[in-house]
Amino acid sequence: MYAGAFSALVGVALSLTALIDPSAAGIGQFAITSTTIGLVLVALLTTPLQAAGEELLFRGAMMPLFASWVRAVRPALVLGMIASSIVFGLVHMSVDPWLLSYYAVFGLCMAAMAVISRGLEAPIAFHVMNNLIMMVVGALFAGGGGIVIDRSVGMGGPVMLAIMAVDLVAVGLVWLYERSQRP
Repeated sequence: MYAGAFSALVGVALSLTALIDPSAAGIGQFAITSTTIGLVLVALLTTPLQAAGEELLFRGAMMPLFASWVRAVRPALVLGMIASSIVFGLVHMSVDPWLLSYYAVFGLCMAAMAVISRGLEAPIAFHVMNNLIMMVVGALFAGGGGIVIDRSVGMGGPVMLAIMAVDLVAVGLVWLYERSQRP
């Protein structure tokens, strides 16, 4: 259920980005070559493992680790969520303030999903769908060549706000779904 809803949301985010700023969306020339096919296959096989691994590390291990530094429950939760999200953003090694902000907000949204759903299934589903769709679209619109992920200054921009908004909508959907499942 989560994967289907999140696929639609990521599709909306990518469409918004492509309409606002095609270069920010990584939309180049559409081409299918042997390189494209190889990249799509590699993305389908490895991206779910990569995204799930990041969620296990940052939300499953680091968030409780940072939270354990504080005794009171609520401040511990806030510290765990914020600290793990900042580290998540920094690990993605972007020097662009917009992209760095996006990664931190993405991490915070995944942390919120984990807390709201009381598990890692929702953040893993969103992270997998986000990365998988972006990688497949990136491969299909790379002009038949390789995918370039540029995180240097100037590669982000205000268009990142639309993507962050979609991440926040995903948190809202998790909240609504989880609320409807509890008596």
